[in-house]
Amino acid sequence: MRAEGSAQEVAFLIDRFATTTTGVTSAIVLSTDGMKLAASISLQTDQADRFAATASAVYSLSSAVGREFGFEGYQQSILRYGNGHVIVTALGESAALAVITMPDAKLGQVSYEMSLFAQRVGALLTPEVRRQLRGGLVA
Repeated sequence: MRAEGSAQEVAFLIDRFATTTTGVTSAIVLSTDGMKLAASISLQTDQADRFAATASAVYSLSSAVGREFGFEGYQQSILRYGNGHVIVTALGESAALAVITMPDAKLGQVSYEMSLFAQRVGALLTPEVRRQLRGGLVA
């Protein structure tokens, strides 16, 4: 598949994930340096950019804590709030999936769906696809 097609597929898949995964209200694919790559349409552009930056910070902090105690291979962080959750899952070495859930979301099921998404989309995130997504070249 061409890089352009893969970039469009990532954009489509993140929105479909947010709209079809029970309990999820919004989702974003981000680079671990804080750049939004693709976001569900439930997030406004500024919101998606801020979410990417903060999810990147969660990824970075969680990875650093893990390294401090000899843990390798960051996988996931779950932030619990009174009215929902934020879950950040690694998509390979330099990308992540972050979602916002409703308070009654089944976190085990959401985490499972996120891992399936990571397997499928992680392979699509080639350097060329990331460049296209960062540059907003995908409709």
